[in-house]
Amino acid sequence: MDNVTLVCKGEEVKAHQVILAAFSPLFKKLLIEKSQSHPIIIFNDITKEEMITLLEFIYKGKVNVNKASLQSLLKAAKNLQIRGIKHVSNFHIVNTGTDCVIDKCGSLCTHECVF
Repeated sequence: MDNVTLVCKGEEVKAHQVILAAFSPLFKKLLIEKSQSHPIIIFNDITKEEMITLLEFIYKGKVNVNKASLQSLLKAAKNLQIRGIKHVSNFHIVNTGTDCVIDKCGSLCTHECVF
């Protein structure tokens, strides 16, 4: 059951406070400041699509991204302080034609990120 609403340029996305707080010091700070059972956090500089993509990365550890969207997604991740993706050296990008797969670097990550 979701317990936080993220409003991205006027569009709503639902998520879980504990997951967001675990993956982002910024979310943790915002959620502590809100201290409500179902807070609403508004972002005017992140699109709903970017937020959904970042949440997919947070929840699944891997996400497919269109190359055209990659730079704006990285900027959003940096602004939100998403652990595991806010620094280029912390994730792995695999080119697959017009898309990229972003995966958390772990013991299976054996080579540098490729752009």
